Parts: sequence; structure tokens; C-alpha cells
Amino acid sequence: MTIDGKAFVCFPALNSSDRTMEELDNAQAAVLDVKLPHLEEWIKHRRKIAALYRQRLAGVGDLRLPHFDESNQRDTFQNYVIRTELRDQLRDHLQANGVETLIHWAKPMWRHSGLGLRDPGLPNTERLCREVLSLPMNAEITEEQAGVVIESVRSLYAPVRARSAYA
Repeated sequence: MTIDGKAFVCFPALNSSDRTMEELDNAQAAVLDVKLPHLEEWIKHRRKIAALYRQRLAGVGDLRLPHFDESNQRDTFQNYVIRTELRDQLRDHLQANGVETLIHWAKPMWRHSGLGLRDPGLPNTERLCREVLSLPMNAEITEEQAGVVIESVRSLYAPVRARSAYA
């Protein structure tokens, strides 16, 4: 919607039938105008890469992969977040192999001293913050690049004797 030469996007307000208008400047509108037609294709590609990760990382070490068995669950895989008790070791290993990873939740909110929050005693949250690691995921990643990520992850968990089987 354009009002007085400014582009606006309408979003439904949460828990309400009211609609709110958020200003979208011309540069943002132009970028979205180019990108939005590709969104469905990009989501399909992300799902394809996620399926590749799932197929080739299932059963590796203690990895827990982000997949749902229910048919009504359809993730767009904005991020591909795995869990492992060896998170920091895996991150260092991947970095040494040229694979960039992200840790989105390094510590729970109450551990940020500036917020002044009390510890609510949530051990599962504490554990998740120690275990989560995001593998590379974007609309441009190729199957070959995903394969490098997969092989790098697998190599950390491979038994030493398997690596030297032909030595």
C-alpha cells in the first residue's frame, strides 16, 4: 500500500482483527519486490539441503537433528540448529575445516548480568544453551557445500581406527 509516496505493509495484529501499518521505505520495498517472487523456490531449496543434512547426519554420534515426524509440521529451515554435548568441540572442528557455524543462544537470558534477572532454575534451558549449534543454511548453499559440512561433522565422530583403516 502506498500513502503519500511511502510504501506501507499491513500486518495483522496479534490476537486481534485490527490491522497495523508499518512503514517500509522505498529501498526495502524495492528489495522485497525483487526477492519475494523467489521465496517459494528458496524455501524448497532450504528443505532439500535440510533433507540432505538429515539423511547423512542421522545416527552420527549424539547429534539431535531438527526434524518433525508429523506431516503437519513444515519447517522453512531459516536456521538448521543441531544439538550435541560436544558443541564447542564440534564448532572448533568445523571452523578448522573452514565451516562457519553460529551459536544463537549462548546463554539463557537470566545469565546476562545487565538484565538483572533472577535464575528461575530451568535446567533444560541451560542444557540447550550449551548444546545448540547452527550449521550453514541459506538459499545459496550448494549440495556440494552441504556435503563438505556433513563430512566435516562426520569426521569428528568417526572412530580413530576407521580413519586409519588403510594405513
